[in-house]
Amino acid sequence: MKNKRFKIITNAKTYVPRGFYKVGGFVRDTYLGLDPDDIDLLAVGYTPEELEKTHTLTGKDFPVFRNKKGHEIAVPRLERKKNNDLTSSEGYKGFEVHTENVTAVQDLRRRDLTINALLMLSNTEIFDPFGGVEDLNKKVLRHVSEAFAEDPVRVLRLARFKGKFPDFSIAQDTKDLCFSMKDRLPYLTKERVMKETRKALMLARPSHYFRALLDMDVLDVLFPSLFALVGVLQNHRFHAEGDSFDHVMLVLDNTARNPLARLGALYHDIGKGVCAKAFDYECIDSLTAGAFKDHNNRDLLEPLLKKEFGKFSFHKKEKQLISMVTEFHTYLPPLLGLKNKSLVKCFHKKGFPKTKEEYSVLVDVVVGDMRGHIHCIPKEGFKPRMTTPKERTRLRRDKTLEAEDCVFLAGDSNLTEYKEVFAKLGSLYDFKPDIVKYKQQYKDKKGVEPSIELIRMFILTSSRDFLNNKA
Repeated sequence: MKNKRFKIITNAKTYVPRGFYKVGGFVRDTYLGLDPDDIDLLAVGYTPEELEKTHTLTGKDFPVFRNKKGHEIAVPRLERKKNNDLTSSEGYKGFEVHTENVTAVQDLRRRDLTINALLMLSNTEIFDPFGGVEDLNKKVLRHVSEAFAEDPVRVLRLARFKGKFPDFSIAQDTKDLCFSMKDRLPYLTKERVMKETRKALMLARPSHYFRALLDMDVLDVLFPSLFALVGVLQNHRFHAEGDSFDHVMLVLDNTARNPLARLGALYHDIGKGVCAKAFDYECIDSLTAGAFKDHNNRDLLEPLLKKEFGKFSFHKKEKQLISMVTEFHTYLPPLLGLKNKSLVKCFHKKGFPKTKEEYSVLVDVVVGDMRGHIHCIPKEGFKPRMTTPKERTRLRRDKTLEAEDCVFLAGDSNLTEYKEVFAKLGSLYDFKPDIVKYKQQYKDKKGVEPSIELIRMFILTSSRDFLNNKA
């Protein structure tokens, strides 16, 4: 994958004269022939005081500026943990930042990965003192130096880059370094974990982010509720894709790229980790083998989600939609063929979507859930063996079932019969009755006025045109 357009300068003693240079992701993506997301500039030979005279200061914890084009500009800097305290995970607040007489090479050395430690000297020359271009050619993600270990959030960034470049591999020495940082990961602030995770969820294939964390053996301390799904077997007839973790990953990849829907997909089967029934190897083809009892039961989910919401930084709307999806993602498919009056009864359930946006998120997750199944009839004599999480990790390295395999095998065939149900339920949210007119009519025996949502349901269930049709 060598790009012959660029001359690569690897001598670390190369003099980099005073000036503004494109660095990091811009250089990496340009070399790969991708469209860079943004432009970051390194102001070599400048002081923060000089830049402040002509640029807007935006950095709170270290000197970062923006020019009139919106490009981010930083001076070369060194970062060291305060008092060498490697247990602190507060982000840049936990670092001492030095900018005086710092060279371009020193600035590149503090960066996380070799593929990001690049500086563009000119339109045809790349300064690469740490072998980043070679790693790009070999498709390897590798840390630049031991400074990587000073900030444990880099483990999450590494996993996110694995998601961004799924055909890249993580160097073994980098995996080992990440594992050595495992005991410090729980000290990461919830905001920093969610910042990286939200970015990862919007990738084309977010499963690679979580699989990378599992591969580095750190998923259990970062996302214990997801790790609890590893090795939890399912009925092979309906879930040939693997265990519960494999299923969630496939659903995640097959869910629409909506941040709320992706979060819902991530947590939709969280209950399986705590209520899995023993797998019955003697009735592998039965409908009950590997079944899960009440994995979407409200009483089971509430304490589980409360713990999860306390561990991470979720917005109020995110909490509401995650709770709704975990409980109701199994409700929509069985509604096929019911009369509309029965369909509408769903709306009376506490927590069921009350707006078109909420309903759309639920449908996106249900569609992803259907695409995240691979149906098959096991070969005669097939008996899956229970494996430990470590064994699952090792086996997964040998063969990972990817999302497109699932789509190819299952495709939209499972969705065709449900499209009318989705559309019919969706029409309920578009119905806008005269609320004032009906408020008096639908008072209960004690004279209490019903909610707007309930009024809408009453009107719809009594509508002759609506009731005469089946979904």
